[in-house]
Amino acid sequence: MAELDTPPLHQFMSYELKEEIESPIKATVSGSIPEWLTGSLIRVGPGKFTVGPHKFKHWFDGMAVLHKFSFKQGAVFYQNKFLQSDSYLESLNKTYHAKTEFGTAAMADPCKSLFQKFMAWFAPAVLSSDNSNVNLFEAAGDFWATGETARTYQIDSESLDTGEKVDFTKRVKLHTATAHPHTDSDGTIFNLGTLFLYKSMYEFFKVSPKRGPDNQVEVKSIGTLIASYPNPSYYHSYGMTENYFILVEQPLFVNSLRLAFGGLFRYSFEDATYFDDRKKTVIRVFSRKTGKSLVTRYKYTADPLFLFHHINAYEEDDHIVFDVAAYDNPSIIKQTYFSNLASPSEPPPESSVRRFVLPQHMEGKVSDDLNKLSYTSATAVIKIDGSVHCTPEILCHESLDLPRINYDYNARKYRYAYFVGNFLPSESSPLNLTKLDVEEKSFKSWSEKDCFASEPVFVPRPGGEAEDDGVILSAVVRQTENPSSFLLVLNAADFTEIGRAEIDRQIPATLHGLYVN
Repeated sequence: MAELDTPPLHQFMSYELKEEIESPIKATVSGSIPEWLTGSLIRVGPGKFTVGPHKFKHWFDGMAVLHKFSFKQGAVFYQNKFLQSDSYLESLNKTYHAKTEFGTAAMADPCKSLFQKFMAWFAPAVLSSDNSNVNLFEAAGDFWATGETARTYQIDSESLDTGEKVDFTKRVKLHTATAHPHTDSDGTIFNLGTLFLYKSMYEFFKVSPKRGPDNQVEVKSIGTLIASYPNPSYYHSYGMTENYFILVEQPLFVNSLRLAFGGLFRYSFEDATYFDDRKKTVIRVFSRKTGKSLVTRYKYTADPLFLFHHINAYEEDDHIVFDVAAYDNPSIIKQTYFSNLASPSEPPPESSVRRFVLPQHMEGKVSDDLNKLSYTSATAVIKIDGSVHCTPEILCHESLDLPRINYDYNARKYRYAYFVGNFLPSESSPLNLTKLDVEEKSFKSWSEKDCFASEPVFVPRPGGEAEDDGVILSAVVRQTENPSSFLLVLNAADFTEIGRAEIDRQIPATLHGLYVN
């Protein structure tokens, strides 16, 4: 494996964007770029980790940078720009961390009086950031950058300029929202957020595919769920089928009281979380049509786990099936603090691809397995405590995350998923891209020495009929003596390289993105 050894991960993840590239530069293409690619791959991620003399503590905290790879007749052009969020502008103006981020608390404003500082301590500082550095989605005819604090920014898909800001907390009753909304076939956006109260709630809401008569983005509540435990769970995504939403209440909890006093004690959001492996994971199913929790004879539970990303979900023969990339615990969050990236104290955490089955028929007795789907070994066993305990089938033991699918198959039975493998690589396990066949439980991988690949985005070939008829796009950062980057294009069917587009400079590692056709 020597030829695939990977340099220290913090070299990739702590690289800052030194200078914006506002006018597109032409990349050097090797191999070939399909001429039917005529749109743009737009990505977002953290790209500025210092403000004045101060450095953010966690990789998730960096100020958002937008990246764009444009395609035109086999040529590729690249540009980037900082998202002009309030958090970014205020921090630059004050030269310190003005807003609390995921792992870094805001610094006290030296210009405020002692009384002003005291009053500010009791503001919900942990939830005030609008640093939308996680994902992008399309809604109401526009493109939006988003994070997890329910504040999104419209972006211009041509220039990457920052436009209108929409604060979902002023439209529906919530404090946070996931960075992974789902899109229906008619363009309606669905999402899930948390309202932190004495009894915290999860709020499902939707965004209309068209703006209202006043040209405002229309946001409406679908319904709420009361949290199963005294403190609500942290979640980064959720599942969606034709008729249901799926929320995994994992035992990584957010201490609401600690969150409320985050300004007083200078807690970050992560400081307010804790993992309790004595608690079961609770799986909640919520009807998209009635706006109410699915009523079943037993509640669904599972062993403690941690996950960022749902992969896909669907319904079949009175069962709900959903797949996730999950870990046994949330240690990956601690390991992506810069201090731990630079000097890791333990091996990288490993995930696995897990399939859960939720039977909707509940007739049986204690110890009965209610799963009647023959093609999966996942179980759903009635327990004496009044639960159906779900044990997943492991579809792949490889450590995979940042999943993408052919989104035409979202909420439908599917076969293929694409991942970044070994998200925190080690010397013996290099980072790669992986295609997983969830039916055959087989996989194919791509990797290259000194390379850090980003989330693989599937783009279907026009007129293609097969689920994997298309290409995979991934922005790759190369850490060598002369750091550089390239856009990788793989044939999604056989996972071989078609071509790449090199740019003569290093760009910050990205999180998520979308292809704009």
